[in-house]
Amino acid sequence: MDFSAKSRPQAHPGIARIWWIRLTVLAVPLAPALVAAEVVLRASGGAGSPARRVEAPKVSAYDSLLGWSLTPGAGIRHRTSEFDVSVRINRQGFRADREYSEKASPGILRIVGLGDSFAFGQGVEVEESYLAILERRLRNAEVINVGVPGYGVDQQLLILESRGLRYHPDLVLLGLHTPDVFRS
Repeated sequence: MDFSAKSRPQAHPGIARIWWIRLTVLAVPLAPALVAAEVVLRASGGAGSPARRVEAPKVSAYDSLLGWSLTPGAGIRHRTSEFDVSVRINRQGFRADREYSEKASPGILRIVGLGDSFAFGQGVEVEESYLAILERRLRNAEVINVGVPGYGVDQQLLILESRGLRYHPDLVLLGLHTPDVFRS
């Protein structure tokens, strides 16, 4: 068999031109649509801002380690079409109506609860969060809720290391919601 350049079949010279025309026909309407989408995202604050932070409106702020964290001492009335609740953040930056000492009282089981909006208690009063209910059901236990809406497991680990462990927990409870893994 002869594999020289002369014996190979030649591509039809018009095929490449047809493909360039097809790509141009697709690109012409697509480019303005992409530009319009970019303009809308930037105008709405969606581009370059942490979208998950809106789950804790006005009670969170930029944090150089965590991306955002709850603002110590913040408090708002959070109203949506689904709920109307009071959101209070204690001086330590946790959703709670009280402050915590770094050491638990003798005989008290200290639990640090991590998680996202479920642990935080999004949409319910602080005493209705599952971590507050757990504390009431356990005898001689104190549960510190360090859950923050929108956090991925990476942020949950970082908040445990940087803030939660200073309270010397006997137990760390991770409230894992599947999307938390993909937020990392």
